Amino acid sequence: MRRAEGVQAAYHGERLAARATRLLTAMAPVLAWVRDHQAIRLTDEVVGYAMQLHAVASLATQRVFLAQAGGAGWVSELPVREMPEALVYPLNAYLEDLPGYDPGRTFEDQQGDEARRQHGMVLFMVLPSWSTGGLPT
Repeated sequence: MRRAEGVQAAYHGERLAARATRLLTAMAPVLAWVRDHQAIRLTDEVVGYAMQLHAVASLATQRVFLAQAGGAGWVSELPVREMPEALVYPLNAYLEDLPGYDPGRTFEDQQGDEARRQHGMVLFMVLPSWSTGGLPT
């Protein structure tokens, strides 16, 4: 997050770093829960895929964790219906605050590319920092 703090990519007066912080703050407990309750090893690949917009939306709205399997190119859909609402709520709040994302529509029915563009900028800030240090498992 130190890297993100210095970036001033503003959208309607909001710093991109603040959005990145909200995403990381929402995803960290979710990833820990999935690790502890579903025996998922949190590799860079698993975390990076889980932070993609379609995976965040799947988890927030359907309680399905999408995990990409070790370079095999296929995605595993893990139902996590027992995940506490206190963990899921911040993901829904992130989506609701994401410019261009309509929480009244499914991910597949989203109009335009603004939400994907905004989320892509957040991932650009967040994910490269892991390439040098790795993630805890």
